[in-house]
Amino acid sequence: DTFYLGQVKGFYPATADEAQTIADSLDTKNLLYQGMSDVGAPWLYGYHSTTVYFHSTRPFSNSCMYPPGRIATTADSNHTGGVNVAMCDGSLRFVSQSISLATWRAMGSATGGEVAQ
Repeated sequence: DTFYLGQVKGFYPATADEAQTIADSLDTKNLLYQGMSDVGAPWLYGYHSTTVYFHSTRPFSNSCMYPPGRIATTADSNHTGGVNVAMCDGSLRFVSQSISLATWRAMGSATGGEVAQ
């Protein structure tokens, strides 16, 4: 798969403290940068663990990265109690980390016919 073409350019804070200082000074509605990722790779590179998540477990559950090639990354954020989720209609919704697993999986299903309230 090709995630990007050409040289990747962007701004990369040198330390987590520097990243937090920058994030603290930004408007919280800025979707470009909300804080330092602790999963080991900047999202700009298109690594799986920083750009994709699955609805196999609830938000804030442990991600599974073993065996290699069978990664299941869960939704996570710096928000207390849940995650912001971008919907296909362009809306943004806050989803509680205590959402039922059945509802969370229904939200991630494209062909199941489920309706999430």
